[in-house]
Amino acid sequence: MASQLATILERLLDETELFTREQWAVYLHVTQSSLSQWIHDKTIPKAQYLVMIVDILRASIHTPLGILDDFDRIAQMPSSHISPHSARLGNMLLDYMNAERMKQFFQTLKPLPVDIQEKILLEQIARIRQIPHQHS
Repeated sequence: MASQLATILERLLDETELFTREQWAVYLHVTQSSLSQWIHDKTIPKAQYLVMIVDILRASIHTPLGILDDFDRIAQMPSSHISPHSARLGNMLLDYMNAERMKQFFQTLKPLPVDIQEKILLEQIARIRQIPHQHS
């Protein structure tokens, strides 16, 4: 039986009808065999591929919202409940993906002048401090 992660990946790739499997492989710069391995629990996609899949589907007006809602729910569950590859995912799928987004954020900042980097970072820190935090 496929894991929840494999099942939602198959739904994201097939039920959204944005691309065929062949087109997904081209868009992600992977083989169709890689896609098959992901949905058969042989391995998991690199975080960058998950981010690419989810981001393009969120941007598309044709993506059925229920699929993304299901993905969001699974992404916040303990990784040991959603995949046999939980050791690679860390605590949650969302953590795995957010680490990639942080990497992309800092790569985007890197070519900017240092004073602009500082300004952006300070603005974002101020925004974060305004968010009410839940205490466990």
